[in-house]
Formats: sequence, structure tokens, C-alpha cells
Amino acid sequence: MIVSIPSFPSLFSRVGAGFAVSALALAGLMVPLAQGTELGETQTNLGCLAQDRLGGQNAIETSGLVAAQAYPEGSQKFLVASARNPVDALPAAALGWGPVLLTDGLNWDLHTLATLNTAYIVGGPGAVPASAEMFFAEHGIEHHRIQGADRHQTAAAIAESWASTNGQPEYVYVTRNAGAGSPDAVAAAGVRNGPILTFTTPASRQAAAAKIHSLKPRSGVVILGGAGVVSDAEAQVLAGGLPWQRLGGQDRYETSWVIANWILQSKSRSHIYLASGHALKDAMVAGAFNDGVILLTPPDGSRIFQWANEINADGITVIGGRGVVSDTAAHNAACGKTPGVDEKVVANLLYPSTEHVCTTETWDSLHSRGLIPSMPSAPNACWIPRDRINEQVKIVRQSDFDQDGFGDAVVYLYSNDGTSVYLVLYNAYDPAHPYVAYLWGGNGDWDFRITDDPFATFDLIANGEVVRNLAVIRNHGVPEMLEPVG
Repeated sequence: MIVSIPSFPSLFSRVGAGFAVSALALAGLMVPLAQGTELGETQTNLGCLAQDRLGGQNAIETSGLVAAQAYPEGSQKFLVASARNPVDALPAAALGWGPVLLTDGLNWDLHTLATLNTAYIVGGPGAVPASAEMFFAEHGIEHHRIQGADRHQTAAAIAESWASTNGQPEYVYVTRNAGAGSPDAVAAAGVRNGPILTFTTPASRQAAAAKIHSLKPRSGVVILGGAGVVSDAEAQVLAGGLPWQRLGGQDRYETSWVIANWILQSKSRSHIYLASGHALKDAMVAGAFNDGVILLTPPDGSRIFQWANEINADGITVIGGRGVVSDTAAHNAACGKTPGVDEKVVANLLYPSTEHVCTTETWDSLHSRGLIPSMPSAPNACWIPRDRINEQVKIVRQSDFDQDGFGDAVVYLYSNDGTSVYLVLYNAYDPAHPYVAYLWGGNGDWDFRITDDPFATFDLIANGEVVRNLAVIRNHGVPEMLEPVG
């Protein structure tokens, strides 16, 4: 990993090691899995839920990984939906026939297809091109297409297939489906006791109401999403006199939680399949799993840990690569969100006395409240007393530089005599790894110091050259001489 010092007062940056590489046995026309593909590598930390990830370089690869994991022995049926705009994947997943593969109609994973038998393409040729049928025919794979004139009529056709397989549904689920799909409804890909219908316009709403009437759900209609998605007045029209209820929250994340609780009424196991609240394709294919529920995660993974504990989840499987669900979000979901570095933490690094402004003492473990084992000697450094700390501490950047789920920061400290310090703070709230590096600069020769963490090796970029395993760099002049990486 590399530590670089950009031009003063620019920001510190760190480049971590490359992603792990895993691959399926691929053949034929499949685009090879690239670096970054993740295949179920389970991690368990003390106090955290077990966590693994199924993620490819794109949604097509991820859907193949999900299929292999959800149906390791193969499946008699499988569904094929558009990877470009997979609006048909949501109602298709509720069929529960098998995995949902996303495709562009050109690239296929023959290894996965070898374990699957009959393909059901959902959507018209504008969604999944005719080349898909040609491919299946050439490879002797039985195939059928379920389609309507538009997405809503395709959902209605899928609902007919649901009823022909399962009979009278317990419920019919309905949501508004515009654009790339309804973010409030994707967690319902795991429902199994009724089909999912969609609407957008008044005409499609009336058509959905007519379809509900013909399906005759025993217990009525379930609206997916809050009143901002489907209003009460629209729900009443859709129900057409049948009982109806709503599964919705304050946002898409809470709605997924409400839907998960609904689904758990009929499931004995509480495993969480975690998908991005913005990259909805992965959540739709996660409906292939029959042993858990789908939750949508915010970018920082907040709330998931609390919800997981409320349902006694046995673990979390992240669906999608790091580009859609970051390691930070995944860690926070499994272990709880940590507050990261803030002014209160930084204040604990300063000499704790309010009686002395200047000190020639070496900052040590005591002075840093045990957070940093040793600090450099700072002769004649005049630090502002604690009661003026807010004037003297500036967090210039907050991020998860270490990509381990703990909030990090670059902090700029300065005093009334012009002395200034940059601290790169890692893992401020992780008791096992307090900080892994700091930088110190003074007025004068601008020494820069690196303290190595016992668990990591740091490199420093100085004048365009990598200087390895160096504790102190001197005589480089002002920080503008120290160049950033990349």
C-alpha cells in the first residue's frame, strides 16, 4: 500500500492492495470474470455477523454467481431478463421457479447454463433480444418467452403463469414501476405467496385492477411502497373492494425492512441478502434465494446491523461488487456503523493539560490517551489549550482510507505560533487497531514522519520516488515538493 503526501495543503491519499481475484469455470461465449469478482468468501469478526459477498464486474456476472449459489445442484427452470433495464425481473423472481439470469442477449455463462434446463425469457424482444432464443436453440436448451405489450402487461402475463403453477394466490402485490423499476418494491423479489403487478398510468392502473379481480386473491391486495409511491386513493382503485394493506417505510431502505419482516412470517431462516439501494439489478436477482430476505443498504451501511439483530439474522451475503456495495457499507452492516474520526477524538490527541500552552515533552501513549503508542518529540510546539480546540482542529477529509469499515480522517492541527501538524488517523474507534499512521510537520525543515503499523507496510512518495520503510524524511523543503500518487 502507498502513502502519498500531495501538495500543501492538499489531502493525503492511500492506495490499498488490489482486489482478490476469483473465477468460475467458464467456457464458450462467456466474457471472462475480471479482477474484483467475489465468490462467497465468508468473514467473521468478533461481535459481527458472518459476512460474504457474491459480486461480479457487472450485474450479468453477479446474476450468474447468485444462480450458482442459490441452486448449486441446478434447476429445472430458470428465468432470463434484460440486464439493461431489468424491470421484468421483479415480477419474474416472485414466480420462484429458479434463478434469474440477466443478459444482454450476447454473452452467456455456459458453466451455469449447464446446470439449468428450461429457460423462460421475460419481456419482449426490446428487452431481451431474439438472439437469446437463437442461442438457446443452437445449444439445445428448451425456451419460452413470457411477454406483453409493455412492462405492465408482461407483469400481468407473469402473474398468469404464477396462477397456472400455484393456483389461487394468497395476495396480489402491486407497485408503481417507472423508469428503471421501483426501488421500494425490489425487496419483494423474495415473496412466494402471490404475483407482483405493476402500473404507471391511469390506464395501466385500471388494467392491474382488472387482473387482480381475475386472480381472486384470498386475502386481498398488498401495496409495495409508501403513499408517495402508491397513494391511498390509487390503492383503493386497485383493490376494487378487496381488503388491502401497505408495506412501506420512510424511504426505500425502511421499506425493504418492512417487506423483509412480512416475508419472514413464512420463513424459518433469517439470512440477509444485502443489495444496494441504488443499483437495483442485484436486489432483483437476489430473489432467487429461498432461505432469507433482501435488504437494501444505504451507501454507508447504516441501520442494517440493528435490523439484522432484530430478526436474529444468521449472517449477511452482499449481492454485488464493491462498486455497488462498498466494503465500508458491508462492514457497517455486519458489525454496526462506527462514528469514525471527529473533533472529539482529535481533542484526545492533544496534550490534556489546560495549564500549559507550550510543551517540549514527547507525545507518548499517556498523552495520546493510549491511542498512539509513541509520538515524535516536538520541542517548542505551542498547542492551544483544550478550551480553544475547535479553533485549532480542521478535518480536511473523512473517508475509509483503509477500506476496513472504520472511519478515517486527515486532520490539520495548528497553533498560535504557526506550528502545524497533519495527522492521518486510522481506525479511531477500533480498539484492536487504534491508528496505523500519522504525519507530523513543523515550521522550518518540514520533517515528515511515518510510523508503521505492525499489520501493514507503508511507502512514502517523495519527489516522485517511492521511498520504502522510511521512518523520517528530511530536507525536502516545503510540502509542494512532495508529489501525490496518480
